[in-house]
Amino acid sequence: MGMGMTEEMKPCPFCGNPDIDPEEVMAETKDGRRITYPGCGMCSGASVQWNSRVGADRSLNEWAKLFHDRSKDAGWWDACKEWTVTESDDGSVSLEKGVAEDKILLACKIALIHSEASEMMEGMRKGVADDHLPHRKMEEVECVDLLIRIFDYAGARGLDLDGAIMEKAAYNLVRTDHKRGARAGKGGKAF
Repeated sequence: MGMGMTEEMKPCPFCGNPDIDPEEVMAETKDGRRITYPGCGMCSGASVQWNSRVGADRSLNEWAKLFHDRSKDAGWWDACKEWTVTESDDGSVSLEKGVAEDKILLACKIALIHSEASEMMEGMRKGVADDHLPHRKMEEVECVDLLIRIFDYAGARGLDLDGAIMEKAAYNLVRTDHKRGARAGKGGKAF
């Protein structure tokens, strides 16, 4: 098995395929080394080479559900009071009593999101490789960790990321404080 793996392979994180080949993908590092990584023959998902089309048909809400389900399964929400997220026929989600009452846990989850952003900044500032995925920039891996934590939180809270991103994108197009002239003016947003 590649990378010294002795444990049973987990299903593909992108499509759920249980038949993962531990040496499916051969990658070459910038310094010319060849490394083998687990990959999925079903959707072409791999632990090192992300094909931007893999998972492209998933909505933000589906990513939120995926990562939140994984987080719950791993026990990261065990401290939470009982709660459920329900989806109606029209695709909207609602949060049943429980998680909204656990403000301390939610505050910790938001702080962890912030910590990933700080780690991403450190990666950018230092320009170093990631500790766990040394073929990737730390900045890049921490950016993904940030997304995973955001998706987990949104999944727990039943937030409609799909609807919100469409509305926010449309709103930002017409915001005067986002126009070059306003930004360049006195009191404008410099960055």
